[in-house]
Amino acid sequence: MKRKIIVSAAILISIMLTGCASSHKDKKTTENTPKTFRQVANSGKQTIWYSDNVNEDDDTGKLSIDYAPSIVAVKDGKATNYGSFSSLTFKKLSKMSDSEIIKTAKTEGEKQALHEAKKYEGEDISDLVGIATGVYRPKAEKIKYIGKMDSNGNYIKDIYFSLHSPEQTISEHGKEFKLEESNDLTANYGYSVFNGKVYTGFTDNDKFAFVTRVPSKNVKFTPDLKKHKDITIDKS
Repeated sequence: MKRKIIVSAAILISIMLTGCASSHKDKKTTENTPKTFRQVANSGKQTIWYSDNVNEDDDTGKLSIDYAPSIVAVKDGKATNYGSFSSLTFKKLSKMSDSEIIKTAKTEGEKQALHEAKKYEGEDISDLVGIATGVYRPKAEKIKYIGKMDSNGNYIKDIYFSLHSPEQTISEHGKEFKLEESNDLTANYGYSVFNGKVYTGFTDNDKFAFVTRVPSKNVKFTPDLKKHKDITIDKS
């Protein structure tokens, strides 16, 4: 009886170890499976993305640690544009937690909006467009994707989505003037590493990058070149 119990225990431990190894392998496979932006954006877990022009001076097509990107939070199919601030470069952002980034962006946004509005105090601005009112109100917007078909009309390319500026501005008609910023999702960006933190995401293969911080270089993203309910086809 004792021998049977020992043998049974050994078999049970073997099964448990095999299960753990399999679970670890499955988890690693899932983490390393390329994701589309839409998969991440539709998740209930918030992720922060950063958009900016790439470095054209060294022909690498990469972002620079000294760049101050636009900060965009995505969750549940919505995105919030918090804007860009000269004090929040990748050098600083890479040392901050997500919650610290959002909190600091809100503070900087309010200060920047008031600063811009004060420039026009006492001036006639009736004929000017896009004048800041001093109001900073980042708003979660449902992500609406725009895509174009290839020359044969077979698949979608040039995927992007646009977000409004978080600073309220007024047109000459006294109505809100919404400034838009587009984020291209055409091709995989590759990687940049700032202060030991890895960033990857998307690029238009020319002047723009849209990236997020990831745990390692094993995490990959891929363009979502398929039709789906959230995309509008641009036929122009």
